[in-house]
Amino acid sequence: MKKVVLIMIFCTVVVATPLFSHAQLNADHSASLELSPQAPLAHTDYSIKVTGTLIGRNSITWFIDGKERPEFKNQNSIKLTAGDLGKSTTLDARVVFADGSVLDARQTIHPTRIDIIVTADTTAPPFYEGRKLPTNGSTITATAHVFTQVGKTEGIYSYLWKVNGKVQNGGALRGKNAISFSSVFDANVQVSVDVLDGNGQLVAQRSIQIPMIKPEVYFYETNPLRGLSNVALPDPDIFIGDEVTLRAETYFMSALSQTADMLAQWSINNIAVPSDAATNNEITLTKQGNGGRSTLSFKVHNIKQLLQNAEQSTIIQF
Repeated sequence: MKKVVLIMIFCTVVVATPLFSHAQLNADHSASLELSPQAPLAHTDYSIKVTGTLIGRNSITWFIDGKERPEFKNQNSIKLTAGDLGKSTTLDARVVFADGSVLDARQTIHPTRIDIIVTADTTAPPFYEGRKLPTNGSTITATAHVFTQVGKTEGIYSYLWKVNGKVQNGGALRGKNAISFSSVFDANVQVSVDVLDGNGQLVAQRSIQIPMIKPEVYFYETNPLRGLSNVALPDPDIFIGDEVTLRAETYFMSALSQTADMLAQWSINNIAVPSDAATNNEITLTKQGNGGRSTLSFKVHNIKQLLQNAEQSTIIQF
């Protein structure tokens, strides 16, 4: 059978805590440091820029962890690479203005990691070992886990969630590290989270794309003695015996679907035929004649959730 596995998505981010010091001789001058992105990913490039009054006309000296970096002399913006979890980096920029005024700007970066785990409340047979995938109309849950140099921390933070750019829960909520939502007519859903500390300062941020797939159907042979096979019927399938019972198993339909809302139909060569099971997902085929081939099809849909539908066909040779 076809297996589809949704990989847990995670990444590492860093926290930038601004700390500015000024040796200011002229109140008309100012200097500060600006990160882009605000919470860079660990081991990836980010830029840091000096902003303020008349920065372009003045001398700039850069220091990283207290060591002067002459290769960045007089550059307003420089690119660096974030470090490992728990390894802080201190960035200083000393600006000397034309009138002799001197300003120092500092920013300290504390590497942090945030993992986002995506789960979907969808169906799959008991023998399926993969992850249940999200589909339009199903319930999807995203959970953020934040790791700092002291370990995993969640309750002390507030979380600002967005789904396709729309703020959820009315804004940031303390301890709300998980969110559930559903999607309609989307090929992908963008989910982002900003993690804030008790002072409202950004700790970490992450944005991911969650692909939506279509529900699927596979056919399995079921036998009174051996039970249900966990190997999907091949296409085409060679009908060896005189009779066989097949079950249609759906993957990734919404788990909230009620049986009464589900309509299923079997057909052979586009002619509807009745099934054997009360749930309408089993059919018994009996060999007729000396040989030939037929197309077996199965369709199922939720009459209350039109996006929840699936169908499959296979060739039966006998």
